[in-house]
Amino acid sequence: MTEIRKLKTGQLESAMKLVGNAIEEMRKNGIDQWDEIYPSAADLAEDIVAGHAFGLFEDSELAGYVALNENESAEYGAVQWNHADDKRLVIHRLCVDPKYQGKGNAKKLLSFAERHGTEKGYALIRLDAFRQNPAALRLYETHDYALCGTVRFRKGEFNCYEKKISL
Repeated sequence: MTEIRKLKTGQLESAMKLVGNAIEEMRKNGIDQWDEIYPSAADLAEDIVAGHAFGLFEDSELAGYVALNENESAEYGAVQWNHADDKRLVIHRLCVDPKYQGKGNAKKLLSFAERHGTEKGYALIRLDAFRQNPAALRLYETHDYALCGTVRFRKGEFNCYEKKISL
């Protein structure tokens, strides 16, 4: 049974293991997006304590992770967004453990983020995705996220996407 729910402080170790597995899989595929600097245990702990971390569970095992909040990177200021003044939710650190990939779990997390945003009164969702991660780019582009520009972070260029989720 698949379930998505807020993570609790005691689940930080499971979240870090999931992220570590995702990093290892990305490296196997030549994607140098995440490392020991980002996302850090402190990033995930902050997500969890703030109530922004959500886990996708297959039975009782953590299979996916996403953080949802209003925090935009300063670099987003240079992007020509389509809906500059609307209340927005930002997706961070969406990932799925490799053994649960290819089963629609990233799509489930994305759909959850959209439902959550709508329920909380957000008009749109924003996010950035590493330009060298074709699976991530495909996920957002096939789910009607509009490419609004690019930003540069420590690891390279990231596409910035936006999607209206309510009228």
